[in-house]
Amino acid sequence: MMNEIDVLSSEELENDEEEEEPTLEIAEKKVENITLNNSISDDLLHSIVERETWESKLSFTLTLVGYAVGFGNVWRFPYLLQENGGVVFLIPYTVSVIFLGVPIFYMELAIGQRLRKGPLGSWHEISPYLGGMGITTAIMCFVVLLYYNTLIAWVISYFFDSFRANLGYSDCTYGVTAASGGCDIKSQNTECQLCNTSGASQYYWYKRVLDISTGIDDPGNFSWWIMMCITLTWIMVYGIIVKGIKIAGKVIYFTSLFPYVVFTIFLIRGLILENMSNGYTVLFTPRWEKLFQPTVWKTAASQILFSLGIGYGCLIAFASYLKPNNDCHTDAILVTAINCGSSFLATIVMFPYLGHYGTKVFEQCKIDRQVNLRNAFGFTEADDVIFSDAGPVNYYMHDGSNYSVSLPLGFNAEKFPSCTLRDSIESSASGTGFVFIVFAQAIATLPASQVWALLFFFMLLTLGIDSAFGVIEGCIAAIVDLQYKLKKWIISTIVCGISLFLSLMFSWGWGQYILVFLDDFAANWPLLLVAIFECFGIGWVYGLQRFARDATLMTGKRPGLYWLICWKYISPLLVFIIFIFTLVEISESGIGYRVWNDEKATLVTIPYPPYAIALGFLLTIFIIMWIPLVAILRYYGIHLIKDEAPIDFPEEELKKERNYNESEDPTNSVTKLIYWGNLGVYFGNLGTSKTNPDVVSGGGVSGTPSSTHSTTQPNTHKEYDYLAQLS
Repeated sequence: MMNEIDVLSSEELENDEEEEEPTLEIAEKKVENITLNNSISDDLLHSIVERETWESKLSFTLTLVGYAVGFGNVWRFPYLLQENGGVVFLIPYTVSVIFLGVPIFYMELAIGQRLRKGPLGSWHEISPYLGGMGITTAIMCFVVLLYYNTLIAWVISYFFDSFRANLGYSDCTYGVTAASGGCDIKSQNTECQLCNTSGASQYYWYKRVLDISTGIDDPGNFSWWIMMCITLTWIMVYGIIVKGIKIAGKVIYFTSLFPYVVFTIFLIRGLILENMSNGYTVLFTPRWEKLFQPTVWKTAASQILFSLGIGYGCLIAFASYLKPNNDCHTDAILVTAINCGSSFLATIVMFPYLGHYGTKVFEQCKIDRQVNLRNAFGFTEADDVIFSDAGPVNYYMHDGSNYSVSLPLGFNAEKFPSCTLRDSIESSASGTGFVFIVFAQAIATLPASQVWALLFFFMLLTLGIDSAFGVIEGCIAAIVDLQYKLKKWIISTIVCGISLFLSLMFSWGWGQYILVFLDDFAANWPLLLVAIFECFGIGWVYGLQRFARDATLMTGKRPGLYWLICWKYISPLLVFIIFIFTLVEISESGIGYRVWNDEKATLVTIPYPPYAIALGFLLTIFIIMWIPLVAILRYYGIHLIKDEAPIDFPEEELKKERNYNESEDPTNSVTKLIYWGNLGVYFGNLGTSKTNPDVVSGGGVSGTPSSTHSTTQPNTHKEYDYLAQLS
């Protein structure tokens, strides 16, 4: 490729940054300065013409931040922190960031910047036998888009509800139309009793917003309101993505920075709330026993993996629009630090509100326990009796005399739960419930609650749109790599249209259950396997020595032993351990999900129906089967993904810019040991005799820096004879 295409000069590259958004016509003029060999295909010409670039380095960085910082930072991390030992959880979390999050994040950015293609094109170029990873990541992104945009639609629903004179989740009167005179605790109305038992915010979320059904096998009622919110979400996402990364980058300036403004406002307000310190007391009281529980370490590693958006191919897609000399090493460290800092900031912001609200719950719990126990034992308000707030049921007189209690026949202690401050604060639901139930109820207790609700849910909306843009970019980039010669806006229209149609299934009462189902079977399992194969593809197929050399040329910083060991050994091992722990958990507790129970007025865990488990595993298999299927078919001469020449990488120019000298590459025994085990040559020649012998059937840019194209047949297809050029 280096002798087939004259590379644009460095001056021309610099001038490109200052140009307006490139169009096909403008890009075609640039191609006039490029000398093309007749063997270059129309597909390659198309990719050169259509390739966009970021408007600026800042827009790229903010886009990465917007993609990485999303719902998980706001409602999942704070819950996991208080659920897994408080500040103790930060120890396994930090270890996971260092040895899992940062290395793979850097690796994906470097892949995209080096190969300048989306996930499918990049993995196919590394080795045609790994091209299936691009298909798998595209399907994952597509499925995640379906339910992630549904989460945004629910946020939109709460946002519009914030314009009401009375927030729907502030009390039980809203929506209980059959009740007369309101819904007080003595009301005999069924809906009022259900609301009073479950709490106003929980009732509003499950019964009014979701109109939740009895299970995943019950579609329930169709909600036109949720359907409109879902439609509005897809219109917003489509409007951003169809304009391309330059316009999207401008939108990101606002959507990435606005949440931090809101965080600051909420933090200041939270610090002056009554009893706010109780939230921090629970948060910062360490429970050291949690540190020795393997599930806590597994949870920490999983959180950083999912929070950073590793394995979806989106980071590769974003980095493919960068200049070859961008410092993706610094980008990886910076964005990872911002992501982790945002998670902790969200926790610091939320816990004063949980302390404020949890204290009210604690006080009310004590009152309810006293009243209920008095009634159960036949005491009246005139009796000088006080029951214990927690622990075994007993009572004492005001004079301090303590009495044991003989429990009445048929007494059910579960109806009289203990009341502790920690339990009241930690009773928050995980996931969506943390925001839509607990934090929403906390907001409802504030003066001018509508203003705070508007501010909070608009912030969530901007967080969600950022991440949705990243996920859909990963999906569309993979389709573009298939070289169907369709303009990107046409592909975006098709993808968004199909996604909108399929997302309507979340408008029914089973929407919450379908969301959890897809998250369990279509995202978690395949993502872990993709992360393992990514490390395998770079460490053992592409060649760690070659990858380190590429990183040095691009960033000007030679990867040290930390990066090399993590890429090849530690990071894939950690992901594999997470995968094994997930299997162990399923074998011990089975696969279940939480459904709404009207009798208990809360969620209960039940197993998935057998047919749902079968469908779930079929979905998982469908997503991951492309990794082995593409390789097997390739071996037998069937090419699901078309071969194409790589986009030019200005190696010689970068060597001059970086003053790179190959003689300075580390040659000590430790480095050689880490570099050992390159399967690139094997993957490059595997099945050559079964395919066209004149075309390189694998290997792409695999091998060590000194490797060359090895085939017993003369290669007459110059378009694919690029291994030697890049070596």
